[in-house]
This record gives sequence, structure tokens and C-alpha cells, in this order.
Amino acid sequence: MSSAKKLTIILLLLTLLLIAIVVIKPTGTKHHIQVQLLENTLTQSLDGHRRYFLIDSQMTGKQLIAVPPTTQCQNSSVITIEQSARQGEPPHYRFISCP
Repeated sequence: MSSAKKLTIILLLLTLLLIAIVVIKPTGTKHHIQVQLLENTLTQSLDGHRRYFLIDSQMTGKQLIAVPPTTQCQNSSVITIEQSARQGEPPHYRFISCP
């Protein structure tokens, strides 16, 4: 067998191995949880407005999450967030809705 054929076969096997690893790799978990909104802060900077929520629950502890600037939720209300976690990484929180 020529060296070009060997190289082609090796590259093909490595490609198949990479595809198998990507398919088998766990994607993580996502679920919605209810948390209490402690603070609602709107800031202004040169590139626009930003809004942050300080949330608290037994599951998350106190966390600061970024939300769209147009979001209007009352302090002390219960809001819904999505918690996503991948193995070996800290959880990530994303705002879903408020009442």
C-alpha cells in the first residue's frame, strides 16, 4: 500500500472517531426553576442600556443574571429562569419570564 493510501485511511478513521465523540458527548441538562427577584438594576453605558436581576433561591443561592433591558419585573416577585449545566462547568442561568 502506498503512503498516500495509508494517510487517507488514517485521516478517515480519525474523522470517524471525532464524529463519534461529538455524538456521544453529553450535552448537559436544562430545567426551569422559580426564584425570588431581590433587585432589579438598569445601567446605562456608552453602548446602551443593560439590566441585571439579583435572584435568590435555595437551589441557586444569590446570583446576578443579565436580562434584556426592556424586561419589567417587580422586586420581590417570583420569576422563572432556566438553569443549564454541563459536566465540569458551573451552572448558567437565563431569564425566562416574570408574572
